[in-house]
Amino acid sequence: MRYLTAQKVVSPATGQTGINSFRYAKAAVRSFELLQTADVGELEAQHVEVPPGGNDILCYLDVLAPDTAQPAAINEVLEALRKTWSKERRGSAEIDEVRALFVPGRTPAEAVSGELDGLVRGLLAVAAADPSPAPLETHPITILVSAQPEGRRYALDQESARRLRVVNGPEWQQASVSVAGDVAADFAKVAAPTFGELNHSLVLTLTGLDVLRLLANFGGVRFVAQPGGKTIWEWPAPDVRPGYCLSCHQHGTLRDAGPGTFVCAYCGNVQPTDGLWVAALT
Repeated sequence: MRYLTAQKVVSPATGQTGINSFRYAKAAVRSFELLQTADVGELEAQHVEVPPGGNDILCYLDVLAPDTAQPAAINEVLEALRKTWSKERRGSAEIDEVRALFVPGRTPAEAVSGELDGLVRGLLAVAAADPSPAPLETHPITILVSAQPEGRRYALDQESARRLRVVNGPEWQQASVSVAGDVAADFAKVAAPTFGELNHSLVLTLTGLDVLRLLANFGGVRFVAQPGGKTIWEWPAPDVRPGYCLSCHQHGTLRDAGPGTFVCAYCGNVQPTDGLWVAALT
């Protein structure tokens, strides 16, 4: 099965709103009721307007379809949904094993129709997008972490910089970042054993790519302590467990972080459950 979703989200930190859309292949899920506890498969395509991490979902549109379904079939079921949907209520439609579900959340009634239109556009965009290519390489990009009197310095190793220049273009300039010790300590308290959103920001600043793009192109990214060579953070994380992050909505990204505590290896969110339940929006 293919699982496609478009979510209107808002960042509590910045107030930015937008529609993030994703398409997954080889999904084990067969019904919307089991969506949060099943394997949604492999990420094939995405369109992100609001950077993941800590976002709240305002409303969403989900589609489940056979692997052979074409964008035209998905468009057909979405048109059927639009025609049968009643304002202020959930809507659903099904045509030839292609199913759609719209959850409007708490948006004022006069604005819901426009939100549905935006979600449809976002979902159709990823439905027609070319699949992300297989990793060009399987050796992760390496970021070296060096201790300094005032904190930590982060920089790419020379080989990683060379490989990134192939993707980013010859004009791309390598940079380094220094982080004060108290800043790193604050993030460690919030998202131990990783530094969560700090690492996510550092990856983007140093490489020009987010962690999902680095996974697609190079097989991931890792932070390596200098001297010693110990890996102190990496994506994808080797010891993640099945689970669902209630913050960035990634599947299979949780690490045990003590009794009754889990931390997302992608965004650093700390939560008391494994996320395999999600309260329905009403």
